[in-house]
Parts: sequence; structure tokens; C-alpha cells
Amino acid sequence: MGAAAKRERIAQIWPASAGALPNSKLLSEEALAGIAKPGAAFMTKMPDELGYLFSVVESCKKLPEQEREGLLSDHAAEFREIDVLCPCH
Repeated sequence: MGAAAKRERIAQIWPASAGALPNSKLLSEEALAGIAKPGAAFMTKMPDELGYLFSVVESCKKLPEQEREGLLSDHAAEFREIDVLCPCH
């Protein structure tokens, strides 16, 4: 995936953040060119990653509100509790 394709994907996703895509040096050809080639798995495993995200969100939404708010307010806890949120991990 080249820099242009990466930039396009970022531009497609960014509006979900409720902000305008910034004019940043992190979106330059040099920054997006990278130093490694991630291989075919980068593109072919994307649906799996999205499915995992949905599983975590669904499990989180099933928690009692107070527990969910506590978990989401402590960002380190998100990683400590990943096995609780998504047993598929």
C-alpha cells in the first residue's frame, strides 16, 4: 500500500472524529512511505480486526454502566481487562 492509498484511507476514516483532516507533515509522502512492507496480511486481516473491535465494543456495552464508565475512564485498565471484555482474545 503506497502513501497515496494510506492518505486516502485516513481521509475516509478521519471524519468520524468530528474534526477536519489536519494539514500535517505526518500525511506527507515521506511519512506515509514507511520503512517496511507489512505484506498481504495488512489488507486481508482487516475484516478480522474490525470483527474483534465489534466484539470488544459489544462486550463493553453489556457491562453495568458504572463498571463500563470506570473501565473506559482508566485507559490502562482497558488493556488489563481485555480478556474480560473479549474472551475470543
